Amino acid sequence: MQTAVLTTVLFMITVIPAVSQEKVKGSVIDQQGVPLGGASIYWYGTTNGTVSDGDGKFAIPVVDNSTKLIVSFIGYTSDTLEISDLTQGLKVRLLADQQLDEVTVSERQRGEYISRIQTIQTQTITEKGLQKMPCCNLSESFENSATVDVGFTDAVSGAKQIKMLGLDGKYSQIMVEKRPGLRGLSSGFGLMYIPGSWMEGIQIAKGTGSVTDGYESITGQINLEFKKPENSNPLHVNLYSNIEGRLEANVLAAAKVSDSWSTMLLTSGGHMGTEHDKNNDGFLDAPMTDQIHVMNRWKYINGNVRFQTGFSILDEKRNGGQIGYQNSEGIGSGLYGVGIDTKKYEAFAKGGIPFKSDRFQSLAIITSGVYHEINSFFGNRSYHALQKSIYASMVYYGELWNTKNTLTSGISVHYDDFDDEFESMDLGRTETIPGIYSEYNFKSCKTNIIAGLRYDYSTLFGAYLTPRFHSKFQLLEETVLRASVGRGHRVPNLIIENIGLLVSSRDLIIEEEIKPEDAWNAGVNLTHDFLIAQKEFALSLDYYRTQFVNQLIVDMEQDRHSIHFYNLDGTSYSNSFQTELSVKLMEGLDISGAFRINDVNLTLNDELQEKPFVNRYKGLLTSSYASRFEKWVFDVTAQYNGRTRLPDIYQNMNIAEPDYYSPNYYILHAQITRKFKYFSVYLGGENLSNFKQENPIIDPENPFGENFDASRVWGPIMGRILFLGARFDIE
Repeated sequence: MQTAVLTTVLFMITVIPAVSQEKVKGSVIDQQGVPLGGASIYWYGTTNGTVSDGDGKFAIPVVDNSTKLIVSFIGYTSDTLEISDLTQGLKVRLLADQQLDEVTVSERQRGEYISRIQTIQTQTITEKGLQKMPCCNLSESFENSATVDVGFTDAVSGAKQIKMLGLDGKYSQIMVEKRPGLRGLSSGFGLMYIPGSWMEGIQIAKGTGSVTDGYESITGQINLEFKKPENSNPLHVNLYSNIEGRLEANVLAAAKVSDSWSTMLLTSGGHMGTEHDKNNDGFLDAPMTDQIHVMNRWKYINGNVRFQTGFSILDEKRNGGQIGYQNSEGIGSGLYGVGIDTKKYEAFAKGGIPFKSDRFQSLAIITSGVYHEINSFFGNRSYHALQKSIYASMVYYGELWNTKNTLTSGISVHYDDFDDEFESMDLGRTETIPGIYSEYNFKSCKTNIIAGLRYDYSTLFGAYLTPRFHSKFQLLEETVLRASVGRGHRVPNLIIENIGLLVSSRDLIIEEEIKPEDAWNAGVNLTHDFLIAQKEFALSLDYYRTQFVNQLIVDMEQDRHSIHFYNLDGTSYSNSFQTELSVKLMEGLDISGAFRINDVNLTLNDELQEKPFVNRYKGLLTSSYASRFEKWVFDVTAQYNGRTRLPDIYQNMNIAEPDYYSPNYYILHAQITRKFKYFSVYLGGENLSNFKQENPIIDPENPFGENFDASRVWGPIMGRILFLGARFDIE
């Protein structure tokens, strides 16, 4: 690994190619086709911009941290463009303010795509893609993605976790508009805290991310973009209900307060109050849940000066367990129950301002604070946790000797104070991690290079050195090759990251002091666009390998009555290969197919074994059809999930045919949307194939006995779910 670090650092210092910079080119006209000279064009979320010339033409260098181009001109309604293809010249037609309240883009927005601009391989799920499923929260936003898997952690609490490159979601850094998002206590239930209707889009980057975003990314980075007050509809309402009794309501309101200030209020409420036990094991299939989530955000834009701030409040209560527990006297009633009470308060602020000089330079400051409290019980066992975290970062961005070469440098600090108590174990910690980083970026029409290095120092665990390197090569006009290598570090939060294990009678045994996890990730990606019979095809091939230096091992197989935690002593790695092909068969009809192979192994009890609960294979087929003007939209998603190895917990148990592997299974989702003038109605079904894991709970008749275990979940717990919803917008 020392050789890899040295090689990366030397490459950062010596690689300076010399060719021209990649640019987006186009022209700006009015509705009669007259060129608009002096129109402003800039990348959303940055201060990188230009103006159109007397003929309305412009050329603007691409940037890595934005794919949205804003075009504005006094007296005309601004337009926001999603840029995914540099080979096509843009023709932007702006409409006069007094004639229409919005600009109508004739090209249908794609549900998801792999950016051809980004140096780091990035898949974007657009707002259109998020609407292919009812998408009540983030945990339901990845059903159409072959990159990210989502599954239940256990059969009682309702907690979900993601997997990426064959590894748990804790190794994928989740950001919220490029600031720390779901980390710490949010890693347990945080996927269900963020409503899908709040999101403008999701960017999924494979491999280690940029050093500017921190040291924690190992297998990937997921960045969530919320809807913005300055370009959102004044009112958006999304209502959802299903046959299981689940109700969701999301109301978003945006307003322009002054020429510079705009604000947005985002509210969400959810309720699940119907008891279901379709597998007749005596336990609720889904917990009773009540959730309220409110966010208020403000944004200031004055020329190149931008500032935004906001806060959010979350309150959630969920209760599960045996049928009848909710109406009993609670703990001590003789029935097994699970209760989780969560409160989370968060505030953030960030702003940026450019410097006046010969070369473009800017300075940005990002801050956020989190107070997150969980009070819970699992049967007769209790778990209490409190997180108080503060994050601050100051980032300098500037051109070097020309626009092709830029440098991003900065300092950051994480402060985490955790109170973490499970039964008699106190796992709390207080940690401060200051860091410094620098990232060199070279861009040309054929070659992009990002080379970064950061140094962080933990007051508990010492120094982290994090080198990362990303490259993109335009092999042909329609062919892009990417390669990356980098290192990541993270401190495990042992209980909340394994919350599903608490729904069992097994003892938790920590064999030694747990050290930070440390891993290298390297990968390559090839994307190619081509035509066959005048049909547009897009092909993506990628391979990523993750190699751990140290890892927290969660050993469920050493003893069927206990779970052991210890540091890696041996080898642990993940190999992930994925291919994806999409085609536009006709106007309005898009089809995409993907297939993935995961090879994940780790050392358990001095033996290299296949990691449990990881699907060896996964296939995905999606299709979407929209009629003219999108009055009717039909979306269908089919999944193939290959077998997964299950933990061997059958020592000394008299079972004739123990199941060491799960079966292969298929899942089918479908949705129909009918749009009217002011609202739309959607109807559909999840898991229409009605596949369910049989007997997800071991020994449910004796929940306080030594064999009880509800954590051995590998597939869907709920069967077929039909839903109905409506969306309403004032534009």
